[in-house]
Amino acid sequence: MFKIILYIKEKIILKTKYINFLQIKEQFEYLKNIKFEYITSADDVRLLEIEKLATDFFGTEEDPSQIQSTPETYKHFFNIGGINPIAIDISANDMIGWGAAIPTTKDLMNEFLNNNITEAELFKNTKSGFYDAIYFISVFIKPKYRNFNTTISLIKKSIEPIYNDNCVVFYDAFSNEGDKIGKFLKDHSKYKIIKK
Repeated sequence: MFKIILYIKEKIILKTKYINFLQIKEQFEYLKNIKFEYITSADDVRLLEIEKLATDFFGTEEDPSQIQSTPETYKHFFNIGGINPIAIDISANDMIGWGAAIPTTKDLMNEFLNNNITEAELFKNTKSGFYDAIYFISVFIKPKYRNFNTTISLIKKSIEPIYNDNCVVFYDAFSNEGDKIGKFLKDHSKYKIIKK
């Protein structure tokens, strides 16, 4: 009887490992159909789609404490060295998601983390030039395309171009998923990460 239980347990473990392997394989296969690009100008027409999705998903229009999705915002974003990668499904020729991060200072970061300033004020008070912190603003992927590896790729592509060893990365999670991803990156990346 004991041997039968052990045999069944081993079969379940093997089956679980096989299913996990298939899921990982499927995610990597999926990534073959995704290409990543950077938006580098406030004049890029793809920002109109980002603006609509950000307003609908994050509710920025109803919350003035958040960074607003407007043409003026995009100009300031790129003037201060903001990084805006996008993910494109090659087969559908469809932008499926984006990430966004800005270089800023630890002084502003601490003001934000201590609730002395809002996200919008953090953004407005950030100037180009010296920085020793990176604010990871957001990552968004359209629901039917959501995939852990795509999300992580967009986050890293937002941070990496401006990251250096003196930088701290900070973020404010708007969802449980965002919180889990932040914790994953804190444990599995080189970034020094602080959550608000």
